[in-house]
Amino acid sequence: MRQKRKLLAAALGIAAVGAVVTTTGLSAASGPDPVPRTQSGYHVCTTNAAGVCTVRHNLKVKPEGVQLTPNIHPGATQYTLSNVRLTWDADSFNVRAMLARSTPAANRVIYFSWVAFADASTVPPTTQPTTTTTQPTTTTTQPPSGMPVNTCTNPVWSTSIDNGNSSMRNFNGYWVHNNHWDAQAGQEQTIHVCSEKSWYVDAMNMAYNNGQVYSYPNVHKDLPNWPVGNDLSTFRTITSTFAGKGPEKGSYNVAYDMWLNDVGWTCGATEVMVWTETYNAPNPLGRDVADYTSPSGRAYDVWHYNDGCMNVVSFKDRATQYAGSLNIKHMLDWAASNGWVRNRTTIDRNPGVAAIDYGIEFRGSAGTARFFVSNFSVTTS
Repeated sequence: MRQKRKLLAAALGIAAVGAVVTTTGLSAASGPDPVPRTQSGYHVCTTNAAGVCTVRHNLKVKPEGVQLTPNIHPGATQYTLSNVRLTWDADSFNVRAMLARSTPAANRVIYFSWVAFADASTVPPTTQPTTTTTQPTTTTTQPPSGMPVNTCTNPVWSTSIDNGNSSMRNFNGYWVHNNHWDAQAGQEQTIHVCSEKSWYVDAMNMAYNNGQVYSYPNVHKDLPNWPVGNDLSTFRTITSTFAGKGPEKGSYNVAYDMWLNDVGWTCGATEVMVWTETYNAPNPLGRDVADYTSPSGRAYDVWHYNDGCMNVVSFKDRATQYAGSLNIKHMLDWAASNGWVRNRTTIDRNPGVAAIDYGIEFRGSAGTARFFVSNFSVTTS
């Protein structure tokens, strides 16, 4: 989903929701024993009828051990987790959730952190992601038709680092972020940047898996008092311009991702998405609850999700919009006044506005898929 900053704790601790952290564990150590390689992450999945779901890892060998820690929200039904050891292989393992000794937690959304261990002596070598910097050049202008084209012809910065501080760079007060936050074995994603208004990203070998989001490469603006933001009522206007185009292959949705009260998938936060282009992707989280018409006349279906901890509001455009402008203040005021913005389960009519992002959620690349951005700005008053 849309995990950006809130970067993760220790490799053996809990990672940000949906994100995957890998630690090679190959630093110097005394003694003849090989240093173990570990990978940790946080996973959200829906179990099958047997209470089982699959976690994918990047160890490239069968784990020697897997540690699981459930994250059960207050008031939610309790469950226990166990490993299905016979399913462990070089890129995945299964987890079973049980409500009681003989009752599986069937068809339920479960949340848990995990740590997988492998002997470093058995792990094949991996190539390190690369970061390159070149001198900037001017880019071409937008064609008269208004259909976006890739204007970034000679990037000044590129990286294939999946996530973390090194996977993003600041351009004129905006962050451009590779954000391959749920990287799976064999996948690769590289972002190439000319400026915050001109960049593109190539995603490779992302196999569609029931709508799972692997990455959200994006450009974003952190607003004052980040990460909690200033009250919505303190803004007279919040507007944004954008232009971008997906690859029209695989599965994805191009979207704004805005954070209220906090940044990241955390209790008390509200994530507000605006889907502007959708291709072979499922609907947003939750249920279709309302219709919204913007001041300019665009029609959106509004989806709402709340699990008692995290709150999500999604505006899904009924027609593809490759370029344009958003009256974000109007959208947020409408969502708050209609009770869709919540702090946990309590309606919040004046949330803090912390960050505004624009990018693409890749769910499948069908080989190699390219998304590009040729305009982005955020203006507040």
